[in-house]
Amino acid sequence: MDRGPDWVEFARLTEHHSVGPIVYRSLSEFPHAVPDSMLEQLRKDYERNAQKSLRLTHELIRILDCLESHGIPAIPYKGPVLAKAVYGDIALRRFSDLDILIHATDVPGAKAAVHELGYTPTLQLNEAEQAAHLASGNEWPFDGPLGNNLLEIQWRVLPRFYAVEFSIESFFQQALRVDLGGSSVRTLAPEDLLQVLCVHTAKHVWSRLSWLCDIAETMRSQPIDYISASRSAEELGIEKIVAVNFLLLTQLFGVPLPVPFRKSTENDPEIEYLAEVARKVLIGISDYDPQSIEYFRLMVRLRERFQDKLRFLLRLIFTPSAGEWSTVRLPAWLFPLYRGIRVFRLMARFLAGAVGKPSTKPVQGSE
Repeated sequence: MDRGPDWVEFARLTEHHSVGPIVYRSLSEFPHAVPDSMLEQLRKDYERNAQKSLRLTHELIRILDCLESHGIPAIPYKGPVLAKAVYGDIALRRFSDLDILIHATDVPGAKAAVHELGYTPTLQLNEAEQAAHLASGNEWPFDGPLGNNLLEIQWRVLPRFYAVEFSIESFFQQALRVDLGGSSVRTLAPEDLLQVLCVHTAKHVWSRLSWLCDIAETMRSQPIDYISASRSAEELGIEKIVAVNFLLLTQLFGVPLPVPFRKSTENDPEIEYLAEVARKVLIGISDYDPQSIEYFRLMVRLRERFQDKLRFLLRLIFTPSAGEWSTVRLPAWLFPLYRGIRVFRLMARFLAGAVGKPSTKPVQGSE
């Protein structure tokens, strides 16, 4: 006897994959097919998310106005601007923080500017550590009036060790404008947004369906030049990453493969294998700890060029981060020794994983 969907499990998966707003909007058109209690739960969640989205959108505009008053150009991405540009409604996407791209040279000025709005950095670093973090990291998180880790000022899309060299300068040159809450704000060009979303999803090993929804909606709603996107993916060395995302979108959502990407995607056993890895993560069969050796192996396998694989491994091994700086406090003149500490901590981490004993502290730098 068919008992129908397991609505308890359905609610859990909806929450896990952060797709509640989309699910509610879709199911509300078929109220007789959903238990009243389930639909009411989804409705309340939708309304709470809409209220939160409005607060965060207002806060984003306040931050952007502040940065502009200090002469700091900025591109918000993900969060409210992605919801508005791609979904057409800030209530249709769930987000909990604000991501803003700026030039690396503007980071000190941006920190001082947002301090005026009540934001304090969560990373407390000395002068040498700050210089190293700017050179190898990608973001500075801030606690603010609306909550902790609410704002992330970013000067790279990914930490440097991932070896994906997006050009922030090109992002600004190609940026478009979108109306957000009555303000005109910058947004990434469709081709740049597509690639950033693909890389972000791969970094997190496709663990949330909402990230694939973002890519699907970007392809549906934006006028993407796929020839230009294909050329750029080749230059960045992320063709395999993009191809895996496209194959997943075809398999799960029925999104047609863009013509310029068909040759690198169709009937490729490696792409099919990696898509299967992603599907297993999506449905909960497997999981990847972003601090584990299995995760780093997968990140290497996702790159098509040997030089990118090598750069990833070398930078991963020899680039210290906050984990090393907080473990051992060294004077500035001994700062180069942190590379050795990094290697030691990685070896200890991987050895602990090999024998089944979790280390007491995670290796930082792979968030």
